[in-house]
Amino acid sequence: MIAAAERFYEEYETPHEIQMLTGVRDSAQTRPATGHEGWQYVPYDNKWLSYFYRRVAERRENLTFALRAIVR
Repeated sequence: MIAAAERFYEEYETPHEIQMLTGVRDSAQTRPATGHEGWQYVPYDNKWLSYFYRRVAERRENLTFALRAIVR
């Protein structure tokens, strides 16, 4: 998707930014965002728990990712 956004930018000069969810490995976030504006989505307030449950329900491994981030 990042490569497609870059092609559109080159062809049409369409501005773009890169957005990543919290929990994506740091190296996976910084590598594609080099030279681009980037944002990280962070759920907060009273909605974070329902967001977390949805992500774990979608993919059980997300629970492991979350625990690793907390334990570090």
